[in-house]
Amino acid sequence: MNGLIFTQWYLNQGMPDVGYHKILSIMPGFGQLEQGAKVSGKQFSLNYNTDFRSIIGSFMTFHGSLTVVTFATDGDDFINPLAKSIKNSRVLERAGSQLTMPGLPNLEFLSQYR
Repeated sequence: MNGLIFTQWYLNQGMPDVGYHKILSIMPGFGQLEQGAKVSGKQFSLNYNTDFRSIIGSFMTFHGSLTVVTFATDGDDFINPLAKSIKNSRVLERAGSQLTMPGLPNLEFLSQYR
């Protein structure tokens, strides 16, 4: 309940090429949806990176029409640096961007990064 979640979505591959390649360069993990022998193929892809303890980032694409970027952490070492980095990049000014805390325990924290 004391973590931080950032989400941002783009429609119809609306992410600029520079941002696309930069995100992919830090997210080397790759996955697809699988159910039995069926695999999503190019319909869905997931790139991600994590320390397997307290932070994860992901880059998901559905049918090449919807792209979702997420970062989530509950690690005290990451919460303030991630929030400051997001604020400094000004991505929160873009429609489709959201910075939240699970349960919203203290809205004052979020307001200082808006």
